[in-house]
Amino acid sequence: MPTGIRFPVLSARTLSGTMKTLPEAAAGKVALVAVAFVREAQGMINSWVLPFEEEFLREDMVVVYEVPMIESPLWRPVRAMIDGGMRSGIPAGKHEYVMTWYGNGAAYRETLGMDDRSLAYLFLLDRDGIIRWEGKGFADSAGVADLLKKAQELVHQ
Repeated sequence: MPTGIRFPVLSARTLSGTMKTLPEAAAGKVALVAVAFVREAQGMINSWVLPFEEEFLREDMVVVYEVPMIESPLWRPVRAMIDGGMRSGIPAGKHEYVMTWYGNGAAYRETLGMDDRSLAYLFLLDRDGIIRWEGKGFADSAGVADLLKKAQELVHQ
């Protein structure tokens, strides 16, 4: 389990066109990072992110990043189309926080314990980029309560 380790360095272009690197982009903030490998995992991400955003809507010290990981070698000729499709389906205010990563994600999958590519994976990082909580799949009420409690603790440290 990756809890207690620093989130691995991950650089990608956001939907707004900016290159960002995690965990540095979230330094000094409590960050929820959602990683998915398939479009069908978006509902899983939303099941965690929506209550998280509602809880921390007015909290400047909290940020949410979504990282779609596109591993198929077929992406190369259609990368612009993939990003364009995502841009059209995501509110413009979130474009700076969606980092589309392309390539072989084996090292990330191994380090972060993401062994089932059909699931969404969520990692709560403290202000130093250390993973303090993790979840996967669809949220349930106990999981959301645990996430929110841990995030509140980190915000008030």
